This record gives sequence, structure tokens and C-alpha cells, in this order.
Amino acid sequence: MMLTPNQQNLKKELEWLEEVIQVQRDFQNNLSSKIINVPSIQFGVIANKDKQSIYPEQGLTLAENKDGQTAWYITLCEQPDTVSFVLEQGHLCAIKEGTLLGKLLEAQKDWVLVDMPCRVIKPNNKVAVYQSQVKGWLPRCFTDIPEGFNPEMNLESLKNLVSQLPQNQAKNIQDYIDTVERNLYWKNFYEVRDITQLPSPQLLPNDSSYAQFVYKNKLSFYDRLLLIMSLTAHIEPDFFESKLGKYYDDLSTNHGLIKGGHYDGVFPSGTTFLFLSGVHNLSTRLAHLRWMKQESVLFTNEVVALSAVAPYEPMWAGGLVIAMDYFMFLVEVDSSEEVFLQLS
Repeated sequence: MMLTPNQQNLKKELEWLEEVIQVQRDFQNNLSSKIINVPSIQFGVIANKDKQSIYPEQGLTLAENKDGQTAWYITLCEQPDTVSFVLEQGHLCAIKEGTLLGKLLEAQKDWVLVDMPCRVIKPNNKVAVYQSQVKGWLPRCFTDIPEGFNPEMNLESLKNLVSQLPQNQAKNIQDYIDTVERNLYWKNFYEVRDITQLPSPQLLPNDSSYAQFVYKNKLSFYDRLLLIMSLTAHIEPDFFESKLGKYYDDLSTNHGLIKGGHYDGVFPSGTTFLFLSGVHNLSTRLAHLRWMKQESVLFTNEVVALSAVAPYEPMWAGGLVIAMDYFMFLVEVDSSEEVFLQLS
């Protein structure tokens, strides 16, 4: 069933909430799981038959594999502008059309040097037999490597190149640039260790009570975190048990999850909110107390509250409770009351 725009927004917020859990785990364990290995830019081999006459000695070979299927192969060369790469007994070394190129070592104007597994072809009957790791040259025109690219280019040079290429040629390089830039962002993020710098999801604003409420009230990072946490009990009751359990082997009192009286599960408390906000000492705890009393639009407008606790217990130990009228509005069970949209 198709999700409504509001349901899509709630799904995005839940995914963001899991991301908050993941990042706080990283902070506490000196991890950086958001930084990923950057794959090399992927290029492939193409059988450009229009170029066959340009490279009659270093071009296309129609060969048959062991299953009897025929395909085009591009023969490798020992050096640019030389005859094809020849192994013992006259066997040719070639790469099948459609193959992704391996390690790109060098790129000249008309030639590229690769190091990768290639097929060995018998010259007499043109049958592709065993595979061998070979370093050799290919005419650039038999690849989809754009003119001007070489493996030594820095990020700025790659951006300049991409700006000059048609979209179909630029995609692989742009994907690489995007990954590198994301890693640079996350590297700085982990150095600063400020959870409020974690990007919040862009919501679909039209016809979504939740998105309009978030944006009209300009919710801060902490209020937005508080809002989605208070909703989880009603829209995904097992969220914290499953997601915290995914990132932490043992759930402890530090996580602040509390047992329900009628539902056999656990729910977030103010302590859980402090934990995910990175509050681990007296000064930050008092700062959050001031924020709750003076700055939080959700607490000061009684959209969210803490359930009562015994006088001798930490006040933050109370469960996160969202006012039912606001809950009905935010999940669009009853979104007709505009009074719930703009807080004072």
C-alpha cells in the first residue's frame, strides 16, 4: 500500500532517530561508521565497431567461450600503438565487451593502462580459454572513459571535468565525488562530536501535518528529537527495544527505557532523551534542564511532558508523553484542527 506524504515523513523521522542512536554509539566507542570505503570509479569495456578500422591490429576480436557463446573481445597491447598482447603459443589476451575495468593505472590521450583478469584467446579458432591477470593497454575508444580523465585527478579537477560531460558520461564520476564529499563531511562531524550537526531529513511539506508542524514552529534539533521519540510508543512500539538492541549488546539504566503496564515492551523516558542528546555530566544535564524549562517549545506548550515519578527519583526518569490531541493531529487521524499547527 502506498504511504501518504505524512506517513513518508514519519518514516524518514524514524530512520533519522535510528541514525541518532548509531552516531551516539559511535561517539561513545570512538567509531566512525558513517565514513565508508570509497570505491574506485567504475568504467567498462565497449565494442565500438566504428573504431575498428582505426586500430586494425589492436581492436576487436570475435571469439567463442567454453559454453559456445560468441562475444566481442578487445585485445590488450603491451605498449600503446603496438601489436596485440601475445602470450606463449600466440594466444591473445583480451577483455570481453561489457566487462568492468579493474585497476586503472594510467591514462594517456588515446590509451589506458589496466591491471585485471583477462581472457586468453586461441588465435587459430578464436576460442576464449582460461583467465589470466595481465597488465596491458587498451585503446580509450573501446572504453567508456571520458576524454580528459586520468586516475591522478584531484576532486576539483574531477568536478571541472564532470561539468563538461553529458549526463550519461558524468554519472560514475559524480557518484565518486558525492561519496568523497560525504566522507569529508562525516570526518569533520566525528572530529567535532556535536550531535546537533547530524543532518535532519528533508520532509515533504505539502499536505503533511507533521512536516508543517516541524517547519512552522522551527523546531530545534532537540525538540525535533523529542517529538519523534514521544511518538514511537504509538506508531512503532518496539522501536527502541529493536534499534537500541541493534547497536548495544546490553541495555542498561543509562538508556532509560521503562516497562509498560499494559504492553509487554519498553518505552523511552526523559533519561533516554538525555542519553541520545549526549548528556553525560552535571553541566550538560543542568543545561538541558534549563532548555526544557525555558526554550523547548514542546515542553513549554505542553505538547510533550514527562510522566510523574516519585519525589526521590530523577525527574528525567519519567516516560515521554505526547498530548493526545497533538498526536492525533500529527499522525493525521484528525488533522482538521489548525489550532495545533502553530505554537506560541
